[in-house]
Amino acid sequence: MLIIKEFLAIAFNNDLTPSPDILLLNDGSRLLDRTDGSGINSVRTAGVSSVAGDFDNDMDVDLYVVTSNAAGNELNVLYENQGDGTFQAVENLGDAWGSNLGIGDTVTTADYNNDGFLDLLVTNGDFPLLLSQNAPYQLLENQGNDNHWLKIDLEGVASNRDGIGAKVYVSAGGITQLRQQSGGMHDRVQNDSRLHFGLAENTIVDEIRIEWPSGIVQNVEDVSVDRIFNIVEPDLLSVAKV
Repeated sequence: MLIIKEFLAIAFNNDLTPSPDILLLNDGSRLLDRTDGSGINSVRTAGVSSVAGDFDNDMDVDLYVVTSNAAGNELNVLYENQGDGTFQAVENLGDAWGSNLGIGDTVTTADYNNDGFLDLLVTNGDFPLLLSQNAPYQLLENQGNDNHWLKIDLEGVASNRDGIGAKVYVSAGGITQLRQQSGGMHDRVQNDSRLHFGLAENTIVDEIRIEWPSGIVQNVEDVSVDRIFNIVEPDLLSVAKV
């Protein structure tokens, strides 16, 4: 009987560095590479799925990245927006670091308990089978803070019913934020289509401006915060009378 006691790995490297992630800034006409100096890739980030959202409601958009490799899971990363074009990886994420089972797969955002703070649903895939038999789906509840917020539901009349394609500008405290209604479209999964805005210490939204797909522009002023606000598109006839 042949007994093998020693192995020698030839031309095998199990410590490959993943390709760097890229941060692209849309200036309205083209995408500009702003990776250098942004803080992206400050930690090992073999990203397979990501979402953007104002997770701390401080009026800028943060990034959550699900990571993975071919032979097991890796720690997920939350990049906090510093408000100056740079991001910082958040330490001590606890459960939000993800699972060591399975392979990182997807992430979606939804404020499932309607407390005004975006929560996350992380899935860990089913390949390879030996690593994923107990791979979990993880619902990560955002514990929040004292910052204010506003969530907006759109109801189209002249436009499509869900206002897909509408641009919504929310102005408060001298800062204007933009969200575009895409219906929650995301890679293989779907975010909550309700539009979420963090408002920091602001207790009143000075103005909401909606550019509907129909071409109608609607303005709403002096809106109270910390609530779900339903906005119905005016019909073409009423706009024409004005």
